Amino acid sequence: MFVVLIVAAAFLILSGLVTRFGNQPINEIVMGWDSARPPANWTELRDQWWGFHRLRTISGLLALVLVTWASINRGRAEK
Repeated sequence: MFVVLIVAAAFLILSGLVTRFGNQPINEIVMGWDSARPPANWTELRDQWWGFHRLRTISGLLALVLVTWASINRGRAEK
C-alpha cells in the first residue's frame, strides 16, 4: 500500500507543478489583456491552458482514486 500512496503523492505533486508552471503563467498573461481587444493568438493560449488544466485534473483524480483504493484495501488487509 505504501507504494500506491507514493504514486498518489507523485500525481499530486505533478498537479501542483502543472498549475504553477503551466496554468499560472498563462493566467498572468491573460490578466494583462484589455478584455475589449484580446490579442490575435488568444485561442492558442486558451488551448494551452485547457491542455494544462486537463493534465492537472486527470493527475488529481488519479491521486484521489489511488488514495481511496489504498484506504479501502488497507481496511480489508487488517481483517
